[in-house]
Amino acid sequence: MAASSLNKIERAHQMYRDGQHEEALGFYTEALAMAKTKAQKIALHSNRAACFLKLHDFKKVRFPSLSI
Repeated sequence: MAASSLNKIERAHQMYRDGQHEEALGFYTEALAMAKTKAQKIALHSNRAACFLKLHDFKKVRFPSLSI
């Protein structure tokens, strides 16, 4: 994964820990667009789902059709 993608993930993790779930969601989404492997995509979808849970947006928690 590129350095800019890793930077976005680190920022997202910090925002999530700080309770800034909407901001974290944005960075996870940006990193997802740059993810190369299936494992990276699954991890980022999981992180996004955690953000949706914290935001009480339960309909968006489910994973996309794992055609990742």
